[in-house]
Amino acid sequence: MTVFSSVALIHTLSSWLRGGPRRRLCRPKPARWRSIAACRRERPRVPTAVPMPASPLHAVTNSIDIAELLGKRDGVELHLTGGQFNPWQRSLEGAQARQAIAQCQFDKLVLGACAIDPLGLTCPSGDEAALKGAMMRQASQVIVVADASKFGKAFLHRLCTFEGVDLLVTDTAPSAATAAALAAVGVEVVLAGTAAQ
Repeated sequence: MTVFSSVALIHTLSSWLRGGPRRRLCRPKPARWRSIAACRRERPRVPTAVPMPASPLHAVTNSIDIAELLGKRDGVELHLTGGQFNPWQRSLEGAQARQAIAQCQFDKLVLGACAIDPLGLTCPSGDEAALKGAMMRQASQVIVVADASKFGKAFLHRLCTFEGVDLLVTDTAPSAATAAALAAVGVEVVLAGTAAQ
């Protein structure tokens, strides 16, 4: 079973599959979400297809956008976590989402990152860090997805050091300091478009 997280992954898979980032019409952001907005930047256009596994895929997500994307695919058994709806991120969060995640065991976690620095990964909200941490505890392999805009940033809430990450997929090489920290704990870094098919 694979669990898909929200935030950067929404942009990496969902909006990139649609040919690039999309603009959302929404109300002005409440003050508590201003830091969340900092991790949602425009992304360059990338290829419009992501290979899906040939075998049946069991997926769990807290993201409405990822659910919409995977729900259209044949061979996908899709589960939503439940929880409180966050309209800005279009995701489900809170205690109910964490409890649902705690009841599962995942082969792979594809986790979107908000910020990566040489010390590890951080999140703009404590609830997001708690939910992503719950996902990481239940996964055999943690795959972090981050574009260039995520490097060299840090938010208040620490998600994990690089010891909690198995693979980093990105569109650009991280800084020398971050690359050294990743290499020190054996995290494999894959540049998008260069992975073996």
